[in-house]
Amino acid sequence: MNRITKSVLWVVLLLILVFYPMLFGLYFTNIFVIFAIFALFAISFNMLLGYTGLLSFGHAMFLEPGAMPRQLPWNVSRVYHCCRRS
Repeated sequence: MNRITKSVLWVVLLLILVFYPMLFGLYFTNIFVIFAIFALFAISFNMLLGYTGLLSFGHAMFLEPGAMPRQLPWNVSRVYHCCRRS
């Protein structure tokens, strides 16, 4: 692949990521973000266990503090919309 083709592909990927929430809405954006978080976790676990052979869940400690602040507003808003009266 030449340099121009790579540049065009990077620009297209960037445009897709920028306009993804506007095209697919909040629900699918949340699904995409959760998928990306777990994909990064799986890649790091593969590098740690697959290539080095080290069995360590120390990096998993950083997944929870990063995931909880992202998920808490979502849970609170679902409870609020579920329990309020019309």
